[in-house]
Parts: sequence; C-alpha cells; structure tokens
Amino acid sequence: MYKKILVAYDRSSQSRAALTTAIEMLDCKMAENVIILSVIDNHEDDPTFEIAARIAGLIDDPTPLEDKTPLVELETSLVELIKDHDAQCETLVMRGKAADVIVNAARDYGCDLIMMGRRGVGALQSVMGSVSTAVLRNSELPVLVTR
Repeated sequence: MYKKILVAYDRSSQSRAALTTAIEMLDCKMAENVIILSVIDNHEDDPTFEIAARIAGLIDDPTPLEDKTPLVELETSLVELIKDHDAQCETLVMRGKAADVIVNAARDYGCDLIMMGRRGVGALQSVMGSVSTAVLRNSELPVLVTR
C-alpha cells in the first residue's frame, strides 16, 4: 500500500488516465492520499521557447501568468474526478522545469510513488525530451507511467 501518490497532471488525456488510476487505487485502499501536481514551466520569459511553441502550434497568444489563477483553474478542472475523494486529494501548482519539479515535490511531500501519463504537451515536448523519461531517470522513487 502507498501512503502518498504524486500525480503529475497537465490536463492531457494521458495525465487524466494517470489520475483516474490513482483514484482507483484510493477506492481499492491501495493508497491513502493523492497529491495532484500541475507544473507551470518557466518559459514565459524565453523568446526562443515562445517562437518554437508558436511554430509547433502549441500557443497562439501568450497570456501573462499573473492574469491567471492556476490553482483555481486546476481545482475546477478536477471537480468531477475527485468529488468523492476531497479529503484524500491535495492539489498543487508549482513553477519550474517540469521533471525537476515533479521529482523534488514527490520527495519534499513524502510521496512513495509518482504517477504520470506517457505524453503531455505533444510535438514540442517530444523534440525537447520527454518529461516522463526525465522523471524516470532522476527519481529515486518508483514511477508508474500510464498510457
């Protein structure tokens, strides 16, 4: 049994599958708590990233991070998925390089498993390197990658 599972969540269908699996583990008493982590990359000040992201079709118009409320948006997007597990689920939004943030947050929050989807943001991410591969390479904790 796992005490805490960290689920990397970016609203993709793959990360949703990972979260659904973690919720099922709560239902089956295979886990006690789930931490749902959304990472905001620090690329908003990097013009090279912005140009590459536009070419890949990942962004149309940059929106300053300050104009958003990422934690509220995350919680709103999760309402249906975790409605029966509010007491067992915690939501976090952190800023930084996704793989590093995921590995460090899992360690800092005392998690004993990291769950994530196999693919997240798509074409640009696959060119720059897979977040799940980087987490697998850098984590001392077990990592479950779902499809």
